[in-house]
Amino acid sequence: MPQDNELTFDEALEEEEEQLGPLITNRKIYTKQADAEVDGLYRKHQRNKLIVQPDFQRHFIWDGKKASRLIESAILDIPIPSIYLAEEQDGREYVIDGQQRLISFFSFIDGKFPDGKEFRLTGLKVLQELNTRSFKELDQHMQDKILYYKSRVITFTSESDEQLKFEVFERLNTGSVSLNNQELRNCIYHGPYIDLLRELSKEEDFRYLLGLHDPEKRMGDIELVARFAAFYHVTYLKYKPPMKDFIDNDIRMYRHLSDKDARALRSAFKTAISTIKSIFDKSAFKRYLRGDGDDHNGKWLARQFNKGLYDILMYTFAKTPKNRVYNHLDAIRESLLDLMTHDDSFINAIDKSTGSSEMVLTRFKIWEEHFEHLIGSTKEPRCFSSKLKEEIYRADPSCMICEQRIQTIDDAALDHIHQYWMGGKTIPENARLTHRYCNWSRSKSNRVEIIHVPEKTETRVHSRTLFLGNDRYPCKYAWEILFNTAEWLIQRNLLKAHDFPIQFPGSKRYLVNNNPLHANGKEFFAPKPLSNGLYIEVHAGTEQLLNNTYRLLEKFGVSRDRLSIEEDMKNAAS
Repeated sequence: MPQDNELTFDEALEEEEEQLGPLITNRKIYTKQADAEVDGLYRKHQRNKLIVQPDFQRHFIWDGKKASRLIESAILDIPIPSIYLAEEQDGREYVIDGQQRLISFFSFIDGKFPDGKEFRLTGLKVLQELNTRSFKELDQHMQDKILYYKSRVITFTSESDEQLKFEVFERLNTGSVSLNNQELRNCIYHGPYIDLLRELSKEEDFRYLLGLHDPEKRMGDIELVARFAAFYHVTYLKYKPPMKDFIDNDIRMYRHLSDKDARALRSAFKTAISTIKSIFDKSAFKRYLRGDGDDHNGKWLARQFNKGLYDILMYTFAKTPKNRVYNHLDAIRESLLDLMTHDDSFINAIDKSTGSSEMVLTRFKIWEEHFEHLIGSTKEPRCFSSKLKEEIYRADPSCMICEQRIQTIDDAALDHIHQYWMGGKTIPENARLTHRYCNWSRSKSNRVEIIHVPEKTETRVHSRTLFLGNDRYPCKYAWEILFNTAEWLIQRNLLKAHDFPIQFPGSKRYLVNNNPLHANGKEFFAPKPLSNGLYIEVHAGTEQLLNNTYRLLEKFGVSRDRLSIEEDMKNAAS
């Protein structure tokens, strides 16, 4: 379960991180070392000479127990790892490693954590008698043990090569809570560009779409802005993996960006966010999953952010003038829902190895093609309007294929009765309401229709004939393919009266049983009695019916190659 102000992503890691290359040696770095007391570091921090939590560092993320154990270590004189500082041209020193330790010391002395919560010792295992005490409640001896505790401090002086200083910092990132990619970038490349990315991450509409009230704990919101900026500057056509390096290269190139470049990026980002909010609202950057053979109802992954969808939507609407988009808002939303439930290539490109060149190119090109068709085509529209869908859904929310209720309007698709690719018109008279899954299942089966040659005139399937070995069965409806296959197995004494229940792996329902009930006690939705006294469930989409037919044959040792289907295509007007 995601925590507050923490993003959760629905796809796997985009790529494995590459190992760091050899340290560059043709530049020089200078250091000075000392054993510094906590009190001295604290006073330097109070005078604003030691910047403990610079903008480019991460927020304080240790919990009270971990911070308390550090204090216990100081009282017990247990050494802690070295602290690394970077001296800047302004004479101030910035913490580049050891931030969490120093904040813990300073917070305990001040009596409160950075978030204002009171700091009392907790979870101590050796000095248990000190649990619940604040710094002021310790005796003078204990306070002195903390104030005069010494730690090795290594400072990279201002004469050192700047790039090399921060390359060294990346190698120091070995703490128990290692910095992530964006936390490293904020440290390595701090400057005007990082400041702009942070500014944009605080945009109210952006936070709204991400579901965040405050900055994301591990700078995931800033990384998303950086990701957008990289595609905006370079375009997806020049993308080279891994994604980490793609973003790093952009930040390195624009680290000291001009005011003109900053204005352009700011404008593009705000335009994209505003448009996306108008179209998708809180569903922006979330996947919609179609149903399956067991449950036709689809659903939003409402709590999981999809980076692949973020890429294409931000890029598209940053580059497209609003006046070209706003007349097509409903159609754009329907088109993306259609891609997420019908186009397997697109689904893979937002779900698997999303950082690979192939997947990046695939999802951008598929979406760009659909988007341009929507806003620039004068051809017969492919998608029905959202208004018509709402009218039909309110009148009767039943799926016209499986006849079950469609639970939400987002899971409803207006399907062409006479299919679009066969010349069907996008008009109310040619519309029927279906589950997105049922519609997808129908279109899948039509893409693999067997033995027919479509004519130039508008056509439709008039009837099917099932061939099993030397036997033929006329099948007006798709479910008759499964039913007749079962009867064929019975006639050959393969499917016997005691062969029940039959349930395939991955399915929650019985296919065959001695009474029309599933394992959970629910009745078959469309039971058909077989000649041997058993019942077969034929309620499914066309593709699932065909899959069940093949699996039933194979269960009884019959090759699916023995089955073929011939379709008789007729003119729709006849």
